[in-house]
Amino acid sequence: SLTDDNTTIATTTDDDNMSTTTSDTTNTNGSIEQEPASNSLLVLDAQLVEKLEEAYTNDNDNDATTNITTTTRQERHNFLKGNQYDLNKTAQKLKFTYNWRNKLHSIANNTITTIPDTTKDPIEIDQQNWIHSMQVAAKYCNDTKFCATTNNIPQFIRHTTSTTYLTDAKQAPLFLLLPGLIDPEIAELSTYRIAIAWYLHITCPDANTKLSLVIDLRPG
Repeated sequence: SLTDDNTTIATTTDDDNMSTTTSDTTNTNGSIEQEPASNSLLVLDAQLVEKLEEAYTNDNDNDATTNITTTTRQERHNFLKGNQYDLNKTAQKLKFTYNWRNKLHSIANNTITTIPDTTKDPIEIDQQNWIHSMQVAAKYCNDTKFCATTNNIPQFIRHTTSTTYLTDAKQAPLFLLLPGLIDPEIAELSTYRIAIAWYLHITCPDANTKLSLVIDLRPG
C-alpha cells in the first residue's frame, strides 16, 4: 500500500504459505527510485487513472473517459516508469499526450486524403505512411510552406528497404533514420518533427513495442 506521506510502497504476497515483502524508497519529490512490485504497480495505475479523471473533470472535458480508455495499462506503466513513478508528473504528461494524439487523429480522419493502403507491398505502405504523416504534421503545424500534392516529399525515416520490414537481432522493429534527406525548403522543421512522431505512432501502435533506430549521418 502507498503510505500517506508517499515514503514507501510495500507489498506482501502469499504463495504456498510463504510470504515475502518488498519495498521501494521514494525521493522527497514523491518519485520512486526502483520499479515497484506488480501489486504496487496496479495500485499506482488505479491512482493514475483517478488523477487523469480528476484532471479532465476540472477541465470540463466531456471526452475524459475516451481519453483515458484509449490507452492501455502498459502505456500508463511506461509513462510511470519514465517519470520515476511520480503520479502528478505522469498524469500531466499523459494528459498532454492524449490531447496531442486526439488532435492528430482528428486531423487524419477529417482532412487527410492519403490513407495508407495495407494491401500494398511493404515499401509502398511505408511510403504512404510517411506521406500521410507529413500531411497530418503540416496541418497540425499550419505549415504554409508544405504542399500536400508534391511528389518529392523526402522520406528520412524508413521501416523497410525491400519486401520485408526491418528488425533487429531481437526481432524488434528497426527504423533507418536519414537526417541528411531533410529539406527545409519543402517543409518547416517543426513539421518534420511532428511527422516522425506520428509516423512511429501509426507504424508501432503497440505501447509495449521496443524499437531500434539506426542513424545514418552521411549528407543527403
